[in-house]
Amino acid sequence: MKRIGVYGIGSIGSVLTKYLYRNPESELYYFNRTKHQSISVQFNQEEEEIELNLSK
Repeated sequence: MKRIGVYGIGSIGSVLTKYLYRNPESELYYFNRTKHQSISVQFNQEEEEIELNLSK
């Protein structure tokens, strides 16, 4: 299991999360200033909703 921290869930962090989220071997940790419960990523006319559990 790979542990990956995503610092900032802005435009770049959201795109990275979209692709990292698909790998079941990755354990993702999110660090962000706002407390969003999820992010919505739109790409190529597809929208994907990804739930976030922010790390403390």
